[in-house]
Amino acid sequence: MSEMESVIIHGEERKLGLTEFSQTTELPMYAAAGGPMFTVDEINQAITDPQWIKAAEVFGDSWIKDQDGRGACAGYAAASALERARARRGLEYVELSGDGIYAAVNRGVDQGSGLENNMVWLRDNGIPPASEVPRWEYRKNRIPAKAYEEGKRFKGFETFAIRTELELASAIVAGFACVIACHAGNGGRSPDGLIDWTNGVGNHSVVMDDLRLRNRVWDFQIANSWKLSWGERGRGWLQWARHLSNPVKNHLFYSVRSTNDDPNGDNPPPLKG
Repeated sequence: MSEMESVIIHGEERKLGLTEFSQTTELPMYAAAGGPMFTVDEINQAITDPQWIKAAEVFGDSWIKDQDGRGACAGYAAASALERARARRGLEYVELSGDGIYAAVNRGVDQGSGLENNMVWLRDNGIPPASEVPRWEYRKNRIPAKAYEEGKRFKGFETFAIRTELELASAIVAGFACVIACHAGNGGRSPDGLIDWTNGVGNHSVVMDDLRLRNRVWDFQIANSWKLSWGERGRGWLQWARHLSNPVKNHLFYSVRSTNDDPNGDNPPPLKG
C-alpha cells in the first residue's frame, strides 16, 4: 500500500489523506444534486449586505481542529460541518469526533478516506462525540461500541452533492455547512491574500463556511484542521478557478442542510404558528 502524501507546516508533518471518488466502493444513493438555489446577483447582494455575518466571528478559534499526524482530514471536515449545522439550528455545542467517523470508514488502516464515505456515514449513522473516542484512534475495533451508539444522536439531515461554483456559493448563502476537497501544499499565503495552493487533483479536505466578493470574483473561506498556527488563525481563502475546479472532478463536494432531532430530547423548541 502506498504512503500517503504529507507536507511540513511549521516543522510538523501533516498527512494528506483523501481518496478519490473513483477509488471507493459502490455506495447507496448519496446525495441529491438540487442545483443552485440562488442567482449570481442574489448571492452578491447577500454577501455584500452590511448585515452579512462573517463565519469567523461565529465559528472562532475554539472551532479550529487538529487532525495531527493522521490522514483523517475528511473525517475532521465532516465533524466540523455537522457541528456548524447543529449550531445554526440552535443546538447546544457538542464536540464531535473526526477520529470516530474516520475510523468508521477507513477499513482499519490510516490511509485516508473519501468525502462521500464520510458524508453517507454522518447522514445514516451520525458522528460520535469526541468525549467517547480515544484521541487519534483510527481503528474502529478499538473504539467502544457505546461511542457509535451515542453518535446516532448526531446525524446530518439532507446532504447534497455540489458540482459547480454557483451550487457551492448558493449552499453557503443558504447557511448549509460545506465540505470540499483541495490540493494542499507547504505554501502559505499569496500576495493577494489567497492560500498558495494549486489546482491539483485534490489531496486534502476541509470545511467551508464563508464567502466574499472581491474584484468581482468569489473567495471561499475554509477552516482547516491543522491548528490555529496555520493560515489566518486556522483559516484561509480559496477561489474556484484557481483551487477547486479540478478537485471537484475527482471528489464529491457536499453540503449538510441541517441535523436530525436528538432522540435524547436536546432539540430547539417547536416554532409557534
